[in-house]
Amino acid sequence: SPTSGRVSKWVQDFVVEQIRLLSAGAVTVIDSRPLVSYPYRHMAPDREHFFGAQMDQWAESVFKIIAQDLASHPFSTSKLVNGLSSGRTEPLNPSQTAMDNFLSVSGTLVFKSQPLRIDQLIPYRESLVAYVYDVREVLKGEYKEKQILVMHPAHIDLKTQLLDKYEIGKTYELHLHELDNTVWTTVKSQDDSGRIDLNPYIQVEDEIKFPAQGR
Repeated sequence: SPTSGRVSKWVQDFVVEQIRLLSAGAVTVIDSRPLVSYPYRHMAPDREHFFGAQMDQWAESVFKIIAQDLASHPFSTSKLVNGLSSGRTEPLNPSQTAMDNFLSVSGTLVFKSQPLRIDQLIPYRESLVAYVYDVREVLKGEYKEKQILVMHPAHIDLKTQLLDKYEIGKTYELHLHELDNTVWTTVKSQDDSGRIDLNPYIQVEDEIKFPAQGR
Protein backbone atom coordinates (compact mmCIF):
# COMPACT_ATOMS: atom_id res chain seq x y z
CA SER A 1 0.00 0.00 0.00
CA PRO A 2 1.03 3.65 -0.31
CA THR A 3 1.61 5.64 2.89
CA SER A 4 -1.11 5.49 5.54
CA GLY A 5 -1.88 8.46 7.76
CA ARG A 6 -3.56 6.24 10.36
CA VAL A 7 -0.66 4.09 11.55
CA SER A 8 3.00 4.77 12.24
CA LYS A 9 5.86 4.22 9.80
CA TRP A 10 7.12 1.47 12.10
CA VAL A 11 3.88 -0.47 11.68
CA GLN A 12 3.99 -0.03 7.91
CA ASP A 13 7.63 -1.15 7.77
CA PHE A 14 6.75 -4.20 9.86
CA VAL A 15 3.90 -5.19 7.52
CA VAL A 16 6.09 -4.92 4.42
CA GLU A 17 8.88 -6.97 5.98
CA GLN A 18 6.46 -9.66 7.17
CA ILE A 19 5.04 -9.97 3.66
CA ARG A 20 8.56 -10.31 2.25
CA LEU A 21 9.43 -12.98 4.82
CA LEU A 22 6.22 -14.96 4.38
CA SER A 23 6.42 -14.87 0.57
CA ALA A 24 9.95 -16.33 0.77
CA GLY A 25 10.88 -14.96 -2.64
CA ALA A 26 7.90 -16.57 -4.37
CA VAL A 27 6.57 -13.16 -5.41
CA THR A 28 7.94 -9.68 -6.05
CA VAL A 29 6.92 -7.41 -3.18
CA ILE A 30 6.52 -3.74 -4.15
CA ASP A 31 6.75 -1.18 -1.36
CA SER A 32 4.78 1.54 -3.11
CA ARG A 33 5.16 4.22 -0.43
CA PRO A 34 8.07 5.97 -2.24
CA LEU A 35 6.04 6.16 -5.46
CA VAL A 36 3.77 9.01 -4.37
CA SER A 37 4.34 11.77 -1.80
CA TYR A 38 2.38 12.06 1.45
CA PRO A 39 0.27 13.91 2.54
CA TYR A 40 -1.82 13.50 -0.60
CA ARG A 41 -3.29 16.52 -2.38
CA HIS A 42 -6.79 15.01 -2.57
CA MET A 43 -7.11 12.79 0.49
CA ALA A 44 -10.14 10.96 1.82
CA PRO A 45 -11.22 11.50 5.45
CA ASP A 46 -9.69 8.12 6.39
CA ARG A 47 -6.22 9.63 5.63
CA GLU A 48 -5.35 6.56 3.56
CA HIS A 49 -7.20 6.74 0.26
CA PHE A 50 -6.59 9.43 -2.33
CA PHE A 51 -7.69 10.33 -5.83
CA GLY A 52 -6.82 12.59 -8.74
CA ALA A 53 -3.47 12.94 -10.53
CA GLN A 54 -1.52 11.29 -7.70
CA MET A 55 -3.67 8.16 -8.00
CA ASP A 56 -2.67 7.87 -11.68
CA GLN A 57 0.96 8.59 -10.77
CA TRP A 58 0.95 5.77 -8.23
CA ALA A 59 -0.76 3.27 -10.56
CA GLU A 60 1.52 4.06 -13.51
CA SER A 61 4.63 3.73 -11.33
CA VAL A 62 3.49 0.33 -10.08
CA PHE A 63 2.71 -0.72 -13.67
CA LYS A 64 6.24 0.30 -14.74
CA ILE A 65 7.83 -1.82 -12.00
CA ILE A 66 5.70 -4.83 -12.96
CA ALA A 67 6.46 -4.37 -16.67
CA GLN A 68 10.21 -4.24 -15.98
CA ASP A 69 9.97 -7.33 -13.78
CA LEU A 70 8.09 -9.29 -16.45
CA ALA A 71 10.58 -8.20 -19.09
CA SER A 72 13.49 -9.52 -17.03
CA HIS A 73 11.72 -12.77 -16.07
CA PRO A 74 9.63 -13.84 -19.09
CA PHE A 75 7.19 -16.66 -18.42
CA SER A 76 7.07 -19.80 -20.54
CA THR A 77 4.45 -19.66 -23.29
CA SER A 78 4.41 -23.45 -23.49
CA LYS A 79 3.57 -23.73 -19.79
CA LEU A 80 0.77 -21.22 -20.22
CA VAL A 81 -0.66 -23.12 -23.19
CA ASN A 82 -0.42 -26.43 -21.32
CA GLY A 83 -2.17 -24.89 -18.35
CA LEU A 84 -5.00 -23.68 -20.54
CA SER A 85 -5.39 -26.98 -22.36
CA SER A 86 -5.49 -28.95 -19.11
CA GLY A 87 -8.44 -26.91 -17.93
CA ARG A 88 -6.76 -25.47 -14.85
CA THR A 89 -7.97 -21.94 -15.51
CA GLU A 90 -11.38 -20.43 -14.91
CA PRO A 91 -13.29 -19.19 -17.97
CA LEU A 92 -13.58 -15.42 -18.34
CA ASN A 93 -17.16 -15.63 -19.55
CA PRO A 94 -19.49 -14.97 -16.63
CA SER A 95 -21.77 -17.83 -15.68
CA GLN A 96 -25.50 -17.55 -16.19
CA THR A 97 -25.99 -17.64 -12.42
CA ALA A 98 -23.66 -14.68 -11.95
CA MET A 99 -25.44 -12.78 -14.71
CA ASP A 100 -28.78 -13.35 -13.00
CA ASN A 101 -27.58 -12.05 -9.61
CA PHE A 102 -27.58 -8.34 -10.27
CA LEU A 103 -28.78 -5.14 -8.63
CA SER A 104 -31.43 -3.26 -10.56
CA VAL A 105 -32.26 0.39 -9.83
CA SER A 106 -34.05 3.30 -11.39
CA GLY A 107 -31.64 6.23 -11.26
CA THR A 108 -31.48 9.83 -12.41
CA LEU A 109 -28.10 10.91 -13.77
CA VAL A 110 -26.75 13.89 -11.78
CA PHE A 111 -23.00 13.89 -12.49
CA LYS A 112 -20.70 12.86 -15.34
CA SER A 113 -16.91 12.65 -15.11
CA GLN A 114 -14.95 13.59 -18.21
CA PRO A 115 -13.34 10.54 -19.85
CA LEU A 116 -9.59 10.24 -20.31
CA ARG A 117 -8.01 11.29 -23.58
CA ILE A 118 -6.32 8.60 -25.65
CA ASP A 119 -2.88 10.05 -24.88
CA GLN A 120 -3.68 9.77 -21.16
CA LEU A 121 -4.82 6.17 -21.59
CA ILE A 122 -1.87 4.61 -23.43
CA PRO A 123 -0.30 2.06 -22.74
CA TYR A 124 -3.69 0.80 -21.54
CA ARG A 125 -6.41 -0.04 -24.06
CA GLU A 126 -9.58 0.20 -21.95
CA SER A 127 -10.87 2.86 -19.58
CA LEU A 128 -13.88 3.60 -17.42
CA VAL A 129 -15.56 6.88 -16.55
CA ALA A 130 -17.61 7.56 -13.40
CA TYR A 131 -21.24 8.69 -13.44
CA VAL A 132 -23.35 9.38 -10.33
CA TYR A 133 -27.09 8.66 -10.24
CA ASP A 134 -29.75 9.59 -7.68
CA VAL A 135 -31.48 6.32 -6.76
CA ARG A 136 -35.23 6.69 -7.40
CA GLU A 137 -36.20 3.08 -6.75
CA VAL A 138 -34.51 -0.25 -6.09
CA LEU A 139 -36.12 -2.65 -8.54
CA LYS A 140 -34.14 -5.80 -7.64
CA GLY A 141 -31.71 -6.66 -4.87
CA GLU A 142 -30.72 -4.46 -1.91
CA TYR A 143 -29.19 -0.99 -1.94
CA LYS A 144 -29.45 1.59 0.86
CA GLU A 145 -27.51 4.63 -0.40
CA LYS A 146 -29.32 7.61 -1.93
CA GLN A 147 -26.84 7.76 -4.80
CA ILE A 148 -24.98 5.13 -6.79
CA LEU A 149 -21.65 5.32 -8.62
CA VAL A 150 -21.68 3.60 -12.01
CA MET A 151 -18.55 3.13 -14.13
CA HIS A 152 -19.19 3.22 -17.87
CA PRO A 153 -16.67 1.99 -20.46
CA ALA A 154 -15.20 5.07 -22.18
CA HIS A 155 -12.65 3.16 -24.28
CA ILE A 156 -12.58 -0.45 -25.45
CA ASP A 157 -9.53 -1.62 -27.41
CA LEU A 158 -8.59 2.09 -27.77
CA LYS A 159 -11.93 2.85 -29.43
CA THR A 160 -13.94 5.71 -27.90
CA GLN A 161 -17.37 4.59 -26.71
CA LEU A 162 -20.43 6.73 -27.40
CA LEU A 163 -21.91 7.91 -24.09
CA ASP A 164 -24.09 10.73 -25.42
CA LYS A 165 -27.22 8.71 -24.67
CA TYR A 166 -26.63 9.34 -20.96
CA GLU A 167 -27.93 12.85 -20.19
CA ILE A 168 -27.97 14.78 -16.92
CA GLY A 169 -31.46 14.87 -15.45
CA LYS A 170 -32.74 11.80 -17.28
CA THR A 171 -33.76 8.62 -15.47
CA TYR A 172 -32.49 5.19 -16.50
CA GLU A 173 -33.10 1.60 -15.46
CA LEU A 174 -29.72 0.17 -14.54
CA HIS A 175 -28.85 -3.52 -14.11
CA LEU A 176 -25.60 -3.66 -12.18
CA HIS A 177 -22.82 -5.78 -10.75
CA GLU A 178 -20.25 -4.53 -8.23
CA LEU A 179 -17.18 -3.50 -10.21
CA ASP A 180 -14.78 -5.33 -7.86
CA ASN A 181 -16.35 -8.67 -8.84
CA THR A 182 -15.71 -8.18 -12.58
CA VAL A 183 -12.76 -8.24 -14.98
CA TRP A 184 -13.08 -4.44 -15.28
CA THR A 185 -11.84 -3.85 -11.73
CA THR A 186 -8.19 -3.22 -12.75
CA VAL A 187 -9.00 -1.02 -15.75
CA LYS A 188 -7.78 2.60 -15.71
CA SER A 189 -10.59 4.97 -14.82
CA GLN A 190 -11.48 8.63 -14.53
CA ASP A 191 -13.54 9.58 -11.50
CA ASP A 192 -14.02 13.28 -10.75
CA SER A 193 -17.02 12.71 -8.47
CA GLY A 194 -15.05 12.51 -5.23
CA ARG A 195 -17.53 9.86 -4.03
CA ILE A 196 -15.03 7.39 -2.65
CA ASP A 197 -17.66 6.51 -0.05
CA LEU A 198 -19.69 4.71 -2.73
CA ASN A 199 -18.84 1.25 -4.04
CA PRO A 200 -18.53 1.42 -7.85
CA TYR A 201 -20.86 -0.64 -10.05
CA ILE A 202 -20.89 -1.51 -13.75
CA GLN A 203 -23.85 -2.36 -15.95
CA VAL A 204 -24.26 -6.04 -16.78
CA GLU A 205 -24.54 -5.14 -20.46
CA ASP A 206 -21.18 -3.33 -20.27
CA GLU A 207 -19.45 -6.02 -18.24
CA ILE A 208 -19.54 -8.52 -21.11
CA LYS A 209 -18.00 -5.99 -23.52
CA PHE A 210 -14.54 -6.51 -22.05
CA PRO A 211 -12.35 -7.68 -24.98
CA ALA A 212 -11.00 -10.77 -23.21
CA GLN A 213 -14.54 -12.11 -22.86
CA GLY A 214 -14.74 -12.83 -26.55
CA ARG A 215 -11.32 -14.47 -26.94
